[in-house]
Amino acid sequence: MSENYDGQAFFTIENGKRVATPLLLVLAVVELSDVVFAVDSIPAVRFLPVNANCHAIHMCTSLAVSVYTTLMYPWVLMMVAGNCCCSTVTVL
Repeated sequence: MSENYDGQAFFTIENGKRVATPLLLVLAVVELSDVVFAVDSIPAVRFLPVNANCHAIHMCTSLAVSVYTTLMYPWVLMMVAGNCCCSTVTVL
């Protein structure tokens, strides 16, 4: 291992021998920590598709109910908007 950096090189020549620079050690530590965090995330990734599908189904259902309510009962939307405005004015 070389004591000095050689620009952006991972290896350098010292005394006729090819040796690693400290930059190679830094790269190895960064990549090792990346692997550790990737392995740590495996349990979370395993349940991600299930959770994502549950959230997608819930959001689609909520959107469908909101659109249906707005189209079939437009007065509900006006009533909700009116209550929100009145509540805001009362708070101010």
